[in-house]
Amino acid sequence: MGTSTSKEEKNMGELKEIRKISQECEKRIRKYSQSSMGCTCAPFALQPHCLSNRHMHVFQNKTDLVMLDLTFGKQFIFRRLFQNVNKQNFCGKQQFDGTDLEVMNVIAFQWNLAVVQVFLRDGVTLFILHCLEQRCLATYTMHTKYTGLYECYLTNDQQYMLIKPNLLYSVSNMKRVEQIKTMDLVKLNHHDMTVSCIQQFNQINSAVAFSPDDASLYIASLPDESSTASSITAYSISCDGTAEIRTQNIMFDSLHQDFEGKFINLQISRSSGYLLLSVLGQSLDPTRLGPPRICKDYKVTTYLINKISLVTSKKYEYISLTGLRNFAPVISPSGKYVFLDNKMMYVSIETVMSLKQMCCELLTELVLPEDANQLPIPKTLQQLVAFGYSPKD
Repeated sequence: MGTSTSKEEKNMGELKEIRKISQECEKRIRKYSQSSMGCTCAPFALQPHCLSNRHMHVFQNKTDLVMLDLTFGKQFIFRRLFQNVNKQNFCGKQQFDGTDLEVMNVIAFQWNLAVVQVFLRDGVTLFILHCLEQRCLATYTMHTKYTGLYECYLTNDQQYMLIKPNLLYSVSNMKRVEQIKTMDLVKLNHHDMTVSCIQQFNQINSAVAFSPDDASLYIASLPDESSTASSITAYSISCDGTAEIRTQNIMFDSLHQDFEGKFINLQISRSSGYLLLSVLGQSLDPTRLGPPRICKDYKVTTYLINKISLVTSKKYEYISLTGLRNFAPVISPSGKYVFLDNKMMYVSIETVMSLKQMCCELLTELVLPEDANQLPIPKTLQQLVAFGYSPKD
């Protein structure tokens, strides 16, 4: 009898802890969405997953670059970043009126690293910035006339990044991307402060994500003229930086959708071993004409996929009441919670965790990655909190 009572008390304690964490997560995720109210900036609206779900703005102050984190009220100043850039080389602000873009845009943010896309007369330059040290690590220039939004994905060890045009932005703003045929896998050399493109992929109309624990690259592709099936492919990045196919799964249930352009979003949880693939379908009012950005209420289908086997385990269907903006789910920092269809869901993955892993998972939900070094715990645990729990640890 006593044993049964103690088990019930233990279960009740665990439920209370789950509810507590869930409430904290919901506050944080709702804060993400509230910080975007009244703002139409494209990066946060169309690719918040590249920004760690943080609403970032950036502007130039003489030769300095100032970056604002509107979600958590932080500011970063990079002194004399533009002292060697001629003022005449910047594109004019009027060129971006009504585009939801600025001359400078934060397109990626992860832990202590930010990537800022700057439009210059001779192309687009990406500034890779170290936020804690408030300095520029390197720049990457693309000589292109494309004046749209780029997606940028960083590996957790910050050794690689992948760059591709945001096709959802391109179509909704009627930008031409025919001249861009590839997406670039780039190596970041922190020691000599250089970057180099080591491989190019032709699937620019795909969704991509890096695994947080082993830097594997996942690419999800929808059917096109040459294929009737969808696929997810996992690539291993070798020592020389090339990506080789490790696992591939063809999903014959065909993730067909009706919205021209085949827009999908792929996210990987930091700890729980699953992927979320979201497919944007057609508007509920397909008779409406004009650019897709003026339509609303799009159908969205999200698939919960096992990270190892790449097999779909659950399927969710809902309506994106915000249209094209923020149509994909938001995953909490630890990966245990997903905000989807205006609901908070607890994702249960069967795994045995140690006390250390459970503590780190809780701290990951409550502490910002860049603040983990202030915790009175060993450095190895600070890194787990900052980068997320890994089953290998």
